[in-house]
Amino acid sequence: MAETSTLTPVAKVLKEDNFYTILEVSKESTADEITRSYRNLVKLCHPDRYQSPSDKQKAEQAFLKLNEASTILKDDTKR
Repeated sequence: MAETSTLTPVAKVLKEDNFYTILEVSKESTADEITRSYRNLVKLCHPDRYQSPSDKQKAEQAFLKLNEASTILKDDTKR
């Protein structure tokens, strides 16, 4: 049961398509706020936190999605 609660951030990231929603920031957020939110979520979704191969795979997908969201939102021209 504890594993299910630790996967909640991973599942949340995987179901979202909006980068602002993924990183839990507003459209007016600064680069520092985006970075702070990204770092907090990466700690929760990092693949090394999970033991089972299926959980690890989901966490890897969430990790990549977080990286993409962070990269795009920190770049003012892509935003």
